[in-house]
Parts: sequence; structure tokens; C-alpha cells
Amino acid sequence: MSGAANGRITSSAALIRTAVNPDCDLVAAIALEQESEPEIYRQIVGRKYEGEYGIRPSLVRRGAKFEINNHANDAMPLRKRIAEAFGYAGPEDVLVRDLDKEEPVSGHVHIGNLRRFRKTQKIVLNAYRRKADIPDLVIHPTLELPLLKAPDGQPLIRGSRYLNPDFMVLHRALGVYLIGDEKSFIVRDDTVVEPGKLDQVRRQIASGTLAMRHELQSIDRSAPIISDGLLIFASPYGLSASKMVQENLAGEIRQIENAIPQLQRVAVTLATLRAQGLHQLAAMAPHLNTQLRESCYGRCIMVQHCEQLPQNAAAALGSDVQKLLGGKTPGEIAALAATAGLLPRRETALLEGIKQAAHVLGIDIATYLQEVA
Repeated sequence: MSGAANGRITSSAALIRTAVNPDCDLVAAIALEQESEPEIYRQIVGRKYEGEYGIRPSLVRRGAKFEINNHANDAMPLRKRIAEAFGYAGPEDVLVRDLDKEEPVSGHVHIGNLRRFRKTQKIVLNAYRRKADIPDLVIHPTLELPLLKAPDGQPLIRGSRYLNPDFMVLHRALGVYLIGDEKSFIVRDDTVVEPGKLDQVRRQIASGTLAMRHELQSIDRSAPIISDGLLIFASPYGLSASKMVQENLAGEIRQIENAIPQLQRVAVTLATLRAQGLHQLAAMAPHLNTQLRESCYGRCIMVQHCEQLPQNAAAALGSDVQKLLGGKTPGEIAALAATAGLLPRRETALLEGIKQAAHVLGIDIATYLQEVA
């Protein structure tokens, strides 16, 4: 489950969440509110979240160490991989700028991001204009992606979100930058050892690429439409950078693009509810659609809440159990069991099948309905 240390999900994570589950108004609302997820859970559910939240500290430390190793000595490990991937003579041929050092984001985060964004804008513009001494590698740039619009269709002044990719690399032939991400997942024999995590990384890079597209379009409406992203993973021999991989992310970019109208629609819904006197997300939640699906588990803090909602009963039960129950809820099955001798043939057969499933598990039907279904 992704989440920042303070419980607020990042802008890229908000886009990813909405792209993964574009039919859920609640997940889009949580993304838009930019509040602490555990606090939102407490307000809606009425109790403190008891499960594990956020990234485990050990993984945070591992990721931080991986970045430190990659950025050491003017990012020499990264420059080596860039030189290999892009055919440069050597790492000394790769010019680097580290915006973490030039423009630290501390104190007022919004102001810090704005300053770094202005610096990133100038770098992107100068690269597109093929000026001299343009960096090939920029560490921790800041980009802006417009998300929300006013009723007249114009972008809102505060309707954009800042995105902070790990790095970007200049495609010299095009004069544009490709977005990259560093993850301490281990690569062995050119295969990611933890492939389940790769999907989220690709979507994260896609979010940054979409923001880069927006920046290039503001410079030149006929600028190249980039779809490739760069990935750096860890080798199995300590936290050192494996080779750089360039992948086409057109599919993930489309998914992120499709999530933006959902965020815009939910933003209008939230504004309408506030105009009606509902201001806290807990008060607005009953008016928001939810869509429980398999991808929610392990990603969204609200899973247990959504499992209890009537509209998610089938998804919460699971397709196999739901099929076995004949589309009925456990409560309805329990009511049938109480009048077993008076049931029609079809419902008697349904009840008998459920009893057999419970028998295989070595439990009675009441326990099955309570613990399994």
C-alpha cells in the first residue's frame, strides 16, 4: 500500500489509484482531498485503522540507500548506465544537474516545488531549443500536470498537481527528456524478481511522462509525443544499479489520461455536496459510488469499509462463493436453512450444495456462512 509518511498520498499515487479503479468515486475523492488516509479512514469508519499502513520502514531505508548509492560522486553509477543505454563515449560524457542540491524542497513544500518547477521548465525549454551545456541527466526534477477544470472548461489556478520523478534523461536526437524511476527491486538475468510491483512503477513513470508532454506542448504544439520511460533496478550484488531499461508506456499513459476526467467529475461532485452543507469527506462518503475489485486489496485503506457496503456484496464474497450461493447473500441463505423442509426443489438443491461445500471444509453451514462466505 503506497502512502507518504504523513499518510497523504502523492500526486502520482493519486493518479495511479484512480487509473487502477476508474469507477470508484471514493478513491478519487481521497486523492483529491490530499488529507491523511488514516485520518480519513477514522472519520468514515469511526475507529482507528488497525492494519499496516504505508511502506515498511525497512523498504524505505533500502530505497533511500539505493538512491544515495546511485547519486554518489555526481551520480556516477547512473551516468554509467545512461552512457551504456544511449551510446555515449563514457560516463564523463553525461552532464548532470541535481535539483535536490540546487533547489532543496524544505520548509514550505509548495513554494519549494514551485521553485524547482521553474528551474525544470527552463531546462526543458533550453534542451528543446538545443542550447549549449544542457544536462543529459537531471535528478529529481519537478513537473506540473493540470488536472481540474472550471465549469467553462478552463484549467483552475490551483487545479494542477506537482509531480517529482526520480530523474529525467535527455534524448539528444529529439531534444526532449524521458522520465525515469529508481526502484530497489532486484533484477536477476534481466528479470525483475518482484514483477508484481512493476505495474505500479510503470504507471508512476507514465504520470511523469504525461506531465512532460504537457510541458512540451506549452513550448511547441508540434513537439514530439513521447511515450517511452526509463527504469533502473538493483542488481543482486548489493544495492548497485542494474542496466537501464527503456520501455514504451503508451498503454499506461492512456490509463492515466482516462483517470483525469474521473478526477474532474468527482471534484464537481464534491463541490456540489459542499454547496449543500456537507464539508467533511466522512459526511460526503455515503453519496459517493464505490467499486470494490481485486486490485483494491493491498492498495487501498478503505477495503474493509467497502466490503460492508451492499453494492459491493458480490465482489466481497468472491465470484466462486457468489456462484455457489446462487446470487444470494449469506443472510438470505441462513433464512433458507431455517426453513429447509418447506423449500422448493431449486432452493433445496442450492442449500444442499452449500452444505456439501461446508462438509468438505469440516464445518457446519452456519460457520461456513459466517467465516467463509
